[in-house]
Parts: sequence; structure tokens; C-alpha cells
Amino acid sequence: WGSFDGTDDGDDDASGTSITDTTGLTAGMTYLYRVRTVTDSGTKSGWSAAVSGMTKAVTASAPTLVATSTGMSMIRLSWTAVAGATGYEIEFLTGSYATADAFGAANLNRSKITVTGGSHRHYVHTGRTAGTRYSYRIKAMLAQGGDTGWSTPAQQYTKPARPVLSASSTISSTMVLSWDAVSFVSSTGVAGRLTTPADNYQIQRRPANSSTWETLDLSAGAVAAACGTNNKCTYTDGATDPTAAGALDASTRYYYRIRAMVTQDGETYKSYWAYRNQQTSN
Repeated sequence: WGSFDGTDDGDDDASGTSITDTTGLTAGMTYLYRVRTVTDSGTKSGWSAAVSGMTKAVTASAPTLVATSTGMSMIRLSWTAVAGATGYEIEFLTGSYATADAFGAANLNRSKITVTGGSHRHYVHTGRTAGTRYSYRIKAMLAQGGDTGWSTPAQQYTKPARPVLSASSTISSTMVLSWDAVSFVSSTGVAGRLTTPADNYQIQRRPANSSTWETLDLSAGAVAAACGTNNKCTYTDGATDPTAAGALDASTRYYYRIRAMVTQDGETYKSYWAYRNQQTSN
């Protein structure tokens, strides 16, 4: 037994009910402590029962975290290995949180994921909302109760929801397509609607006797104000004059597919294709 001041008398002058041991301790080491009372006259009590405490292990560098959009309801997280890790702890927030301070300020909204086992290098976060941005950070848990600091936050969107497409034909040379506008959350975390079809949707068509998909021009006048009323979107394919260029063939089955796509922070996110087939009128 030695004292905090480096002598071997086993006593330290400590007033109050606590003292901090900072006398050159070794990381990851267990130490035993005991205490007794010493009066002003030098009278000493018996020693207390010994208690133990362990210093934390040497802290390693935080993992580097990458988040990848893999579906409408999932984001794949991957990170660099940390030597000696026994597991990893991940925190996430819905929305855009790019700094560690932002995570701290939003403490009540944070959720935690624990990945046990130091050999893991990825985790697929499922059950997410389509078209929504999520922010993540990670730290490694080390032996003897230690851990690394938090990583730099990584942010990612889930894919937009797949539109629900319907088609109808009332005349022989046109097809009317309709769908509900697809929700997406902006980079500022504000929920919104995709309301500009030329930018946010892609529609392709093929006749039943062809295997080649043709991309339709959504910047044409036929899509003016589409999605403008109650977030309902429409697009008229073909021409009302059966002899005009672009008119559809009468009594012919056409296949259509549509997907939502939006660009945020230099990356374009695309939904899965939604399919529909319909025959033109006689």
C-alpha cells in the first residue's frame, strides 16, 4: 500500500469525503483503495474494506463511417476496423445533423444501435421512411470499459417511394397516365412534395410488340401544371389528332413505367420502377 503523495506511510491528508487519484496510473489497470480516519491529535481508525477501480484502456481513433442508400426503407452503414474493438455503438437522428454538436443539442431525439462483436464492419438499418434523410455517428467499444470518440457524422437519404401509376385511354391516339406526387425531405430537413415532373419523374413506354423502352419527354406542354392540384399528377401521352406525329396506335396495348428521382447535395436518388399496361381505344 502506498499513498498518493509517493510516500509509504499509507496516509494522505484529504479533507471532505473524496479525493482524485492522478498519480501516474496505467491504462487498463485495476487498483485497490482503502481509507481510514485520522484526527487532529493523530489518532487513526482502522482501515476500511478495500474497493477496486479500473482505469480505461488507451483510446483508439474513432472509426470512419460511410452511409449508403440501398432502398426505400433501409440505409447501409459501413466503417473502418478498430483494433481491439469488442463492439460498436451507433447513434442516429432523423434529419440533417452534420456535426457532433448537433447530435448533442438533439439529445432527446437520438436513438442508439449496439452492434456486438468487434469483427463487424457494416450494419443495414431497416424500417426507415422513404425519401427521408438520416444522420449517423459511431464509436468503437474497447476492452476494460474503454471506447473511442465519436466519428464524424455521416448522412444519407433513403430512396424515394415508388409512385403508384394508373393509365386510361378515352380516344384511340392518346393515353392518360396519373399518379400521386411522391414525398421527399429536402437537405434542410423540411418535408416537401416533388412537384416538378420534368425534374422529378421519369416515364418510359413500349408497345406490346417491342422490348425497347422509350423515354418520354416530360418537358413538353402536356405536363404543364401536372401535380399542381392536390398533389395529383397527370401526363397525356400521344396526340389527339390520330394523324399527328407522336399519336399512339389505336387498339394497341402499351406498357408504361415510372420512377421518381430527385437530386440533393450532388447525388441523384431514384425510386424503383412502377409498371402499368393499358390498351388504347378503337
